[in-house]
Amino acid sequence: MREGSRSHHTGAAALTVVAVLMGVSAASARPVSIVNGTRTAMVALQVRPSDAPVWRPDILNHRPLGIQKQIGFEVGPACFFDVKAMFEDGHRINKQHVNLCKSTTYLLTDF
Repeated sequence: MREGSRSHHTGAAALTVVAVLMGVSAASARPVSIVNGTRTAMVALQVRPSDAPVWRPDILNHRPLGIQKQIGFEVGPACFFDVKAMFEDGHRINKQHVNLCKSTTYLLTDF
């Protein structure tokens, strides 16, 4: 197997695992990305549909997300999500009612 091909399969497998952990069926799953638009590395990231009471497991899975880097994952059919992130300097960001249908890439900033 070529190296690039292995990387693609690993990424696809990781998205599938995240989708399963989030309770997203393969038929309704759609890819989205969150970009760390802050000045600090992100150490934890959780999302939930805005009408859900429980946060999903940490998407970063204990792997920091650097400044201006992005993480891709899959979500279900809902459009509006709450996003919670924690950073290596200890600050946290909570965004509510983020429309992930409007754009599949969301820039998470301090503002």
